[in-house]
Amino acid sequence: MKRKLLFALLLWSLGGVMSVAQATAAARIYGRNLASYQIVYAAGAEAEEGSDAAAYVQQTLQAATGIAPAICSDAEWKRGSAIRLEHDKTLEPFGYSICREGRALVIRGGGCWAMQKAARMVAEELKEKGRIPDGYTREGTVMGEHLFPIAEGANLRILDDNIWDYSSETIPEAWKPTGIDPRDDVRAPQFAQLVRAYMPDIVTLQEYSRHMHDRFYPRIQEYGYVISYESGRDWNNTPIFYNPQNVEQLYGDDEVSGKKWGLIDDSTDRYNGSTKSGGLYTANTWCDEANTTDGADKSNSFRYTKNQYENNIARHLDYSFELPNGTYSVEMCFCDPWGCSKSPTAYANYGKSSESVIVSNAPTDKTAVSGNVKVTDGELTVNLRSEDKAINLCYIIIRPLDTEGASTKGRKGDINLDGEVKVSDAVLMQNSLFFLRMGLYDSREVGACSAFSNSASLQEVDSNDLWDEKPPYKEAVEIFRQYARKNGVPKHLPYIKRFRLTGFALLLSRDAIGSIAADGQVFDEAFSPAYFEDDDLGIRLARAGFDQYLCSNSFIYHNGGNGSFGASKGMEEGRQRFIDKWGFDIWGYSLPWFEAADAVIELAKERKGYLKVLDFTCGFGATASYIK
Repeated sequence: MKRKLLFALLLWSLGGVMSVAQATAAARIYGRNLASYQIVYAAGAEAEEGSDAAAYVQQTLQAATGIAPAICSDAEWKRGSAIRLEHDKTLEPFGYSICREGRALVIRGGGCWAMQKAARMVAEELKEKGRIPDGYTREGTVMGEHLFPIAEGANLRILDDNIWDYSSETIPEAWKPTGIDPRDDVRAPQFAQLVRAYMPDIVTLQEYSRHMHDRFYPRIQEYGYVISYESGRDWNNTPIFYNPQNVEQLYGDDEVSGKKWGLIDDSTDRYNGSTKSGGLYTANTWCDEANTTDGADKSNSFRYTKNQYENNIARHLDYSFELPNGTYSVEMCFCDPWGCSKSPTAYANYGKSSESVIVSNAPTDKTAVSGNVKVTDGELTVNLRSEDKAINLCYIIIRPLDTEGASTKGRKGDINLDGEVKVSDAVLMQNSLFFLRMGLYDSREVGACSAFSNSASLQEVDSNDLWDEKPPYKEAVEIFRQYARKNGVPKHLPYIKRFRLTGFALLLSRDAIGSIAADGQVFDEAFSPAYFEDDDLGIRLARAGFDQYLCSNSFIYHNGGNGSFGASKGMEEGRQRFIDKWGFDIWGYSLPWFEAADAVIELAKERKGYLKVLDFTCGFGATASYIK
């Protein structure tokens, strides 16, 4: 009986031991169960390199192994196996190391990002191999890694920080005991890494100096940032840096051209390419992760097939472009950086009845090659195929040869290529969309923004600043572009509040559209085909409580004023529709009372102070807005 009981107890005990072993066998450090380890952080460290770092390590290990070791500070820790976290001042800010010291696995980092990278490496090793062996050591840096991908749904990210000027080459005596080096040579790479980690659309840095600029700007230029504004002062600037739009996108709407185009592939970043750069990484293709400098020659970068050969996937790169019907020249350039991308073939509309070969067995020495294609259904797909291990595409250029109803058939001014020269033809100037977005994001009360133009009712640049007599459209666009380049810069007070904006170019907020057009019908079709639909929209936005801004630093060329829709008759009909709907004539309120307003402005200048003005005919405030 005793033997049976003893045997039963032994089986129960072994069963318990085996269940624990099954849970921990896949996670051992130096031969010991991960569950027996404690994560030990320095009690005196800042939270991000102390308790927060320990929590990150615990979560990372739990996600990889199912085991969450206990956490304690070095002041609480007594003895036993430990995963010790240490901030190491001898490492550069983004460096890390992993090594064994006694029974402890020690993770050292120059900063929290470096510690996090090292923790992920340990977790991945445990997940893949089940153990950390005695001789396991690692060291490296997170410099240049894109640590924070853009959150889904985010449309503008701004990083604003105080970089504070310290141009001296010595460390202040009061700082020496802290062990912190405030010199610009040390802090410039730290701030650059902050930018690299978040990859914001816009960066502004307060208390910025020329001394810091010489050290900081070249670093973020490597990430594609361009400085759009800086003052002439040597220090205490607040410069603005922006990251231009990618020259590549997944297939979809282009907010600038309004057309669809882009790479066709699963958008999943299967191989974590976003840790390499801010480029476009998809399930089966990568951009050139080793060449991320903005402004590089188009033949010195490429998109390539990622791990398609390794996964027995037929090598392919596919793009699609929404184009007017017609004949086009398609120019391409290929390279072969690894000696495995020979002789690709380019097809148009691969797999369709309209399939044709653009280029067969193309050279891969960066020599440009081209072929002609015909578009008959408003869309062109360019499909690249190869029997070699990879395809490396540098660029694609599509040029119209004979398009139906496009500007190449003598219709000068048909900028949007819809076959007609009309008021919808407009060209965005440099930074025009950027400053419209800045206006829209000024506050949640802003519902719409618009730009100044060469031709837009109540929003026109003085023609004397452009030309004596309007030249042909190509020359006019270039003159306007030069004007916009000079004047499209940040300003102290760039927004002019209006009660209506001209509808040739509007940027509306989602909140505003939801309030005044829940059905998606932004313009009242009663005003079709044109005229006064924008005035109607302005009244509806104002009634819904939204502000409307005219952005004085945003410029859009407009091919308007050509009598489209039978201008005179259409204008009068639209005006009457507005009166019928709202009960008043908008023309009575659109323009300021220039004679009175100019007199008030001159009087204010003479007195060099404020004036109290009572306007009995204020209407919608056009005169007051003009004076302001």
